[in-house]
Amino acid sequence: MSPRFGQKIGTVVRQLGLQRSAVRFYERHGLLASSRLSNGYPVYSPEAVAQLRPLHGPTTLRSP
Repeated sequence: MSPRFGQKIGTVVRQLGLQRSAVRFYERHGLLASSRLSNGYPVYSPEAVAQLRPLHGPTTLRSP
């Protein structure tokens, strides 16, 4: 995975409504794969984030 196509942790937490610590927990325990930018920041592929979506999904539901 090329890091430039990944999402930083801030984007992931906003999309899924998670805490940063939860994302780090999933990464540490091998449930979420990441690459590292040259500055050491983790980036997550869209596919990796999609794997978490069924577990956490959006935190709010909108009615039509």
